[in-house]
Amino acid sequence: MSRNIEKTPVFSGNEKYDQEWQRMQRELSSEKKEQLEKLKQGAENVLKCFKLKRSPDNKSGENLLIVTDSGADPLMIKALWEAGRRIAGDDCRVAVAPKTEHAAQEFGKAIGEKMKMADAILLITSLSRTHAKETGEVSHPHYSEEVIGSLLDSSALKYSFLELRKKYTTSQIVEFLSKKKLHKESMFPSKSRIISITNTSREILTEGAY
Repeated sequence: MSRNIEKTPVFSGNEKYDQEWQRMQRELSSEKKEQLEKLKQGAENVLKCFKLKRSPDNKSGENLLIVTDSGADPLMIKALWEAGRRIAGDDCRVAVAPKTEHAAQEFGKAIGEKMKMADAILLITSLSRTHAKETGEVSHPHYSEEVIGSLLDSSALKYSFLELRKKYTTSQIVEFLSKKKLHKESMFPSKSRIISITNTSREILTEGAY
């Protein structure tokens, strides 16, 4: 079952950018439509890498969040949005963050909350945001002693890991399990899959799209 990431399909929080988006939705020349189709093909090729688990009718399943910034061409964002709809149906959302002057700057609380609820996240930004606070929280989620303790005491695990329990306290086990989740043997890997692209020019989607 997918997590609910918010009903608003495209979120920016920037009034000027939102107005440009609405204008472009109404007015699209035949040339722009042709460019859009090529951009959509490239975007779809990227998004297919997530291999989202969706129902046959594409009405339910894992959700998708696309996070870009105001440095991206609005036509490119439209292509990402429409390609995302093809892949994840109504469970696709696009968040547009302000363009930053430095890499790894935070996305902010609103986008951070959306990221926590996403099953798959595409970051396509002007500067790298791989090490932004919100990305790190999703990539390496923290599990509290209460959560891990309840799992260890559950009926399914109560009599498991006896040797481990003799050797370490619950607090120590919590520390082990809440460290970075990139290790292939981690018991609690990241909840979200993330693809990060540091380039907001159209070429990143059109080169090799066909």
